[in-house]
Amino acid sequence: MNRLMILLLLGSVPCFLSAQQNQARFTAGPGTKITLATGIVEKVFKLEDDGFLFQAYQVKYKNAEIVVNDLTSLTNYKMGDKITFRVMKSDLTTSNPNLKKMITFNVIKFLPNP
Repeated sequence: MNRLMILLLLGSVPCFLSAQQNQARFTAGPGTKITLATGIVEKVFKLEDDGFLFQAYQVKYKNAEIVVNDLTSLTNYKMGDKITFRVMKSDLTTSNPNLKKMITFNVIKFLPNP
């Protein structure tokens, strides 16, 4: 399971990096589509390692159990909570036919400007 969480975290980084600071606005590159979905939290994954945080939630999406990564670890959802998350579908084959189509799931909560 640890490898799965690491892959999900790494797969979600491009979406986080394209976010405007403290705004829920994203830029999608060619072959990328971002939509919203909702799900009920079935399990919570949390890890703190030397002050570094990881947080994610297991939900059902299209009859499959998936893990939604909390990129900022600022949410505090519990089992049974309804969450809204981003679904990012990226067709990387548009830039290189040797690459794949991938899907990532994440939730980001931004802090207000100081």
